[in-house]
Amino acid sequence: MNDSSNSILTARQWQIIELRSEGKSTREIATLIGTGVQNVLVLESRARKKIERARNTLEIIGRMNSAATILIEKGTHLLDAAKKVLSESDHAGVKLSGNVVDLMSSIRASCHDIIDNAVLTQSTAVYVDRDGRYSVHKFTDLRNRGK
Repeated sequence: MNDSSNSILTARQWQIIELRSEGKSTREIATLIGTGVQNVLVLESRARKKIERARNTLEIIGRMNSAATILIEKGTHLLDAAKKVLSESDHAGVKLSGNVVDLMSSIRASCHDIIDNAVLTQSTAVYVDRDGRYSVHKFTDLRNRGK
């Protein structure tokens, strides 16, 4: 079970999110917690918005602490993208925790839906922190931050 006292979610929101993760329908959740379907929908929507805001906040903090932000343009091959990240990380004085293959795998995993024949169909950003860790984000996701 959760500890809602250390969370941005209320105890009821946690309960709904947990029941949903167990595969329960909205009607089942409403019956189990003794409320209406509409109330479940509202509480779940608010919980998911809070979770997204928390995720966005953590990402912004990560970007503020990053040693380098590398933009990978649309049309870039995965190998070239990985090489660019390595080169710009070196230029920033950061030794990455992975190699070219690791970078290519991370980009592919994060951007699988915007890759066609190993080429990015949308721009992407890679954030590298001072410890050599990195994260990959689709550019379209970044433009929607803060909304």
